[in-house]
Amino acid sequence: MSQTAPTTRPQVSVVIPTLNAPTLAETLAALRGQRYDLSRVEVLVVGVAAPDVVQADGLVRYIDTGGPVSAARARNVGLAEARGEIICFTDDDCRPAPDWLEKLLAAYQTGDRGVVGGGMSLPRRGYWAQCDAMTSAYEQLNFQPAGPRRQLPSLNFSMRRALLAQFNGFSESFPKAAGEDSHLSARLRQAGHTLWFTPEAVVDHLGWRKSGPAVLGHAHLFGQHSVWIQPDMERFVKPPFFFRHWLLMLLITPLLAGWITGRMYLRQRRMCRYWVLLPGIYLAQVAWGLGVTRTLWRRKTPSPVQPNPVHPETSDK
Repeated sequence: MSQTAPTTRPQVSVVIPTLNAPTLAETLAALRGQRYDLSRVEVLVVGVAAPDVVQADGLVRYIDTGGPVSAARARNVGLAEARGEIICFTDDDCRPAPDWLEKLLAAYQTGDRGVVGGGMSLPRRGYWAQCDAMTSAYEQLNFQPAGPRRQLPSLNFSMRRALLAQFNGFSESFPKAAGEDSHLSARLRQAGHTLWFTPEAVVDHLGWRKSGPAVLGHAHLFGQHSVWIQPDMERFVKPPFFFRHWLLMLLITPLLAGWITGRMYLRQRRMCRYWVLLPGIYLAQVAWGLGVTRTLWRRKTPSPVQPNPVHPETSDK
């Protein structure tokens, strides 16, 4: 049950899915320290959390789901409860910069934008954490230029409430956190919407994977889902003859991974300072490619990703 909300409609709602994350207190502290006018903000924490961490005040509301739910489900519950004109999403292992909301919302003042995402800082230490950031969020790191993106991750993501309600929120078909935000991004692009990236709206992600098996496992899982959630993925990789034969697919995967990794380093001189990460990034790209290969090889399997059911409660209030 959510707590009684104030009657004044806020300009922005921040939705945070959670499952007893030890870093949630840092996330909330960072939001309480925003330079933006907090009288126009509500923060909705959705899921399962310790009562002493989510103490309600004029800013924070806690929506207890009564047990563990997927991040996609928690975000949709938050969307149903949200009253802001713009809905922002971050995660319970993220620490938004003091000007995060200010920079994120400023992007809506230019043009007719309906979707805006922000940047992520590269972790300062940890080999595999840095590899994870480079492989799973390279285009969204805060040293990248502003502009349209193919996808925006949900840990630093915002949309106009009316538009998000039209798309019925996030698909709840994903059993793990490996694709529901990319799936929404693909649906938005398919409908003709521009996904705008503003690198100045930064969050520090405290939850980068810190071991090789964790990074490679996530890359492999995301590769499996990529074929289903990216409308143009199959068209890009399926037609050639060698993709019809599993052995040739396995042989071509390391070459494709090398091409992707090399392109990352050649596109920006800045990447030269991270040359030590190249082996880890390459291995993660191989794992991703093997995930794609696995799905294509078993292509007759019905897609596990179903259209998100309509949630009447998410219609504009």
